Amino acid sequence: TRLRQLALLLISGCAFAVESAINSILLPLGATAPRLEPMLACIVTGFIVCNGGEVFTGRDERQQLDALLHEAMGPTLTFFFFTTGLTMRLSVLLHTWPLAILLVGMRLLAIYLGHTIGARAAG
Repeated sequence: TRLRQLALLLISGCAFAVESAINSILLPLGATAPRLEPMLACIVTGFIVCNGGEVFTGRDERQQLDALLHEAMGPTLTFFFFTTGLTMRLSVLLHTWPLAILLVGMRLLAIYLGHTIGARAAG
């Protein structure tokens, strides 16, 4: 299963690398590169495998994909947040930290209110 986890990580990484490669090739030529969303592509692929896998392969792939994702979740999230962190400019955070703290506070409040309202509604 380690080989399958590695394959999943490599495919995910390729989705992000392709966007960068296309931009690197087209921008010097003066062409505008299409804006690709690698994360959206991965989500759509997962949706197709889970909901249309039987149409393409003749068998249900959901349990197999679920098991693979469950096993590879730690390395996948590590890879995702590492690559996201590489593109983050900390200098921007120095200027926008009040807004960042406000967003964190609003999220915590929304979670608390959702929990409280849901618990009361459930009885």
